Formats: sequence, C-alpha cells, structure tokens
Amino acid sequence: MRQRYERDYTIASPEESRLTGPNELPRSARGRFVDFLLFRKMITPVILQMVFWLGTAGCVAMGALFINSSLQAGESGLIGVVYGCLLLFGGPIGVRIACELLIVLFRIHEALNKIAHRTESVSRG
Repeated sequence: MRQRYERDYTIASPEESRLTGPNELPRSARGRFVDFLLFRKMITPVILQMVFWLGTAGCVAMGALFINSSLQAGESGLIGVVYGCLLLFGGPIGVRIACELLIVLFRIHEALNKIAHRTESVSRG
C-alpha cells in the first residue's frame, strides 16, 4: 500500500522497494527513471531554479561592477551608479518574475496531468 503526500511524492511499501537483484534499483526508482525517459517528468523546473540563482548572482555582480567603475569615474559616473543600483536591486526581482512565469506553465502541466489521471481512474473503475 502506498501513502500519497503533497506534490505526488510516494513512499513505496516494503514489498515494492525490495531489491530484485544485486544491481537493480528499487521499483519506485525504476519508475521514476522510466518517467524521465518517456518525458512524463519534467526537468526544466530544476534547471530554471539554477538559471534563477545564476541570473541573480550575475545581476548582483554586474550591479556592483557598474557602481564601482562609476565611482572611480568621478562626477560623470552618476548615471552609472544609478544604473548599477537598479541592476543590483531590480535585476534579481526581474529574474525571479521571469522564472516564476515559466514555472507556472509547468505547474499547470502537472495539475492537468493529475486531473487526467483522476478522470482516467474514475472512468475505469
């Protein structure tokens, strides 16, 4: 018997998670790997999280570089300081919004798959 938790994490029963051979994975791990190979499980949301953190680090680094180089330029670098501050504080927010918009599409996809599964199981039995 399986227990269901939020976000479709499942815990396999002891019978299901038994190893069938020395080099074989538990049944639940094999199922996840098959889901990955058949494009049932999306990996792009994980990649989007990495893109977010890289984008945030890039915005902070570039903002700090703009501020530093503009301060070294003297009075003529005031616009660079303002731009650097906007990039330093607004850049991570912009990257977050862009990544969230893309992740929403994947969450909609997951919800539609759950609805399809429920509809399929109700129509069968």
